[in-house]
Amino acid sequence: MIKIICQNCKEEFEGRRNQLYCSSRCKSDTNNQRVAQRDKEIIEVEKKMRKNRRILAMLHGLYQDKTLPMFVIKNTEYDANITTGVSKDGAYMNYEYGIKKISDNEFKIIKA
Repeated sequence: MIKIICQNCKEEFEGRRNQLYCSSRCKSDTNNQRVAQRDKEIIEVEKKMRKNRRILAMLHGLYQDKTLPMFVIKNTEYDANITTGVSKDGAYMNYEYGIKKISDNEFKIIKA
């Protein structure tokens, strides 16, 4: 056994020559940090998709299938660059809710 510095907590411990971490907890923490960093962008996009869905659900609850002026959506925090897909009729979907452009100044909230 030799003295080693843990790669995670920087504490000194005795272990095998090839051992990097003082405990399974430090090993897990390091791996979790690596995964979190890698997935940070994906998590942010998912948050925006859920936020878009909440906005569309609220607007659909208020206005149902009515055609609305574009300023209604522009006065929300809806991010038109983030969608979960496009329906066959051209609506930009956020889970089960979508926004369909009717004209340059009008849109409709649909529920799939």
